[in-house]
This record gives sequence, structure tokens and C-alpha cells, in this order.
Amino acid sequence: MTWFLLILGAAAWWLISRYFWPFRPCPRCKGSGTNPGSNSKRHGPCGRCKGSRHVQRIGSKTVHRAVRAVIKYRRSSKENTP
Repeated sequence: MTWFLLILGAAAWWLISRYFWPFRPCPRCKGSGTNPGSNSKRHGPCGRCKGSRHVQRIGSKTVHRAVRAVIKYRRSSKENTP
């Protein structure tokens, strides 16, 4: 029973963290936004994050889509009740 609660808590934390913090620092440029091979003569945006300094975390799109689907379903069910 304890393992079940621990796994359930970890899954809940994973979902909550993906919803509230969907982005993380870019692993290629380490959040600097510049090309890792840049030097004083050439500064360019990172090829992975395109200079935004962050990338989307795995699963965050799915979590946001699921939340929007639940909200849409609840709104439509309220409108259809007599």
C-alpha cells in the first residue's frame, strides 16, 4: 500500500510540475541562447532553442491538452443539462 501511495504521489507531482513549469533551460546552450561554438567573432542563436534559451519539457503538451479537454467537456456537459 505504501508503494502505491508513493507512486501515485510521484505521478501527481510529475503532472503538476509539467503543467506549471512546462519549459526548461536548453541543454545544448545551457540557457545562454547562443551557439555553443560561438566566439568573439561569431555570435549566433542556438540551433535547438533558436535563441529563446528554453525548450519544452517532455509531456507538458500532453498535460495541457488533457486539461483543456476536461475543461471543454465540463463546459459542454453544463450547457446540455436541462
